[in-house]
Amino acid sequence: MSTNIKSAMLMGATGLVGSAALPLLAEQCENVWLPGRRLPEEAPSNSEFIATDFTDFTAFDKQLNEAPDVLCIAFGTTIKQAGSQARFQEIDYDYPLALARWAVGRGTQRVCLISAVGANAQSKVFYNRVKGALEDALYELPLRSLHILRPSLLLGPHAQRPMESISQKIFGPIAPLLPASIRPIEAKQLAQKLVACAIKPAGEGRVILEGKSLFN
Repeated sequence: MSTNIKSAMLMGATGLVGSAALPLLAEQCENVWLPGRRLPEEAPSNSEFIATDFTDFTAFDKQLNEAPDVLCIAFGTTIKQAGSQARFQEIDYDYPLALARWAVGRGTQRVCLISAVGANAQSKVFYNRVKGALEDALYELPLRSLHILRPSLLLGPHAQRPMESISQKIFGPIAPLLPASIRPIEAKQLAQKLVACAIKPAGEGRVILEGKSLFN
């Protein structure tokens, strides 16, 4: 291990980016905690699952002796999957913010978030507005380090997301020709960038990564 980050918490470990980030985090950290509703497949031996619906953190206080050094948030859904805008906001805003507040309240000083290109709390687009509101809420927390990654379309096997699969077929082949600001990115590549941000020694302050900075 080449990092001073000994422990991490990964929210969204069963998702497209999270599942790719999990083994990378496990290689770099002594312990990785995995909060969620279901245990990820092939969870590393140094990971620990915490069953939660993100509304009650009693189990966290029982299972964890100390707060994780870094919280990585690779968690979210689509409005179609959620079923309503209200439910989408609950999943993509309320749950991550609640977990971040719990972690920071117990000593976590570093958070890394997978957001989205166009995130802006003032956006006329509901999806972008929710993503931007979460970013703004995290800004208000007393963090030493906050890294926000804003990818465009994610390339990879999207379970139960047919529209995103169609978009991949259209834009995937021409991805290298598109401007970096809207260029699709492989989920594995984004996962690598997420973990790099989580463990980098010089991780102070607020950093937003989008466009070219996601591919470097």
